Amino acid sequence: MKMFLVPVALLSLPMLAAPSQAQRPTSFSIDLSLSPRAAAELASRNERITVSTSFMGEPTRAHRRAAVQGEIGLGSDEVQIPGRSGSVVVSTRRLQRARLGWVREPIALVNVFTSRLSGADNLLDCGIIQEPLRALVGQRRPISCKLIGEEEAAGTRTSQLVEGVDFSRQPGQPSIEETYPDAAGMPQDVQAYIIRWNDCQHWQGEPGFDAGRRRQIRNAVNTACAGVDALGRRVRSRHAGESAVMSRLRDYDDLER
Repeated sequence: MKMFLVPVALLSLPMLAAPSQAQRPTSFSIDLSLSPRAAAELASRNERITVSTSFMGEPTRAHRRAAVQGEIGLGSDEVQIPGRSGSVVVSTRRLQRARLGWVREPIALVNVFTSRLSGADNLLDCGIIQEPLRALVGQRRPISCKLIGEEEAAGTRTSQLVEGVDFSRQPGQPSIEETYPDAAGMPQDVQAYIIRWNDCQHWQGEPGFDAGRRRQIRNAVNTACAGVDALGRRVRSRHAGESAVMSRLRDYDDLER
C-alpha cells in the first residue's frame, strides 16, 4: 500500500465547505419612505405601519391540484413598525420550505398599509414589491407611500391625478398603455376607470391561503375598489355618445360587493 505524506501546514488550514443553510441570507430589507403629509398625518394619529409579505408560487405540474386560483401559498409574515420613514427587515422564517418543491419559483409579494389603530380605514397609498424570492433575499428595495388621494407638491415630478389615479411616470417606468392595454387611446378619465377596475378585479381574485394573506387582500381591495363602480357610471354618462368608449367598456361590470 502506498503512503502519502501531507504537509503539516496544510493540516492546520480550516476545512473548506459549501455554505450551510444557516450561513445563507434569510431576509431582505425594505427602505420605506413617507411623503411629508403622510408622515405628519400618521404622527398626529399615533398610527403605525404594517408591512405584509406573502410567499407563493405557480405550481409544478405534479402539484396543480393543490393550487388555489393558480397559486400555492408558501406562508406569510407581517411586521408592524412606527408610522414614519425607515428601514424594515422582512424575514423568510415563516416560509413553508417543505412546499418549495411544489412551485416553479417562490415569489414574495410585499404590501404596506396602516395598522388601523386610529380608525377602520387604511390611510396609505404605497407601492408594492412582487419579485422572485431568490432576487430579493439579502437585498434592499424601496417602497414609497403617500396618503390616499394626496396630491404631491410641485417639484421635479409633478403628480397628475385624474379620478384618484396618478398618471405621472418616473424614468424607466412603463407607460399606462403598456401596463393596461385596454386604456390605450381612451380619454384620461376613462383610462383612470379602466386602471382602477383592473386593480380592483385583480385583488378580488387573489387567493387568501392564510390569515396574513387574507388581511393583505382586504387592505388592497379597500384601496383599489372603493368608489370604482360610481366612477364607471360617471364615465359612461360623460361619454355616452362616444361609441369607441362605450364599446371598450362593454365588459366592465360592477365590482363592488
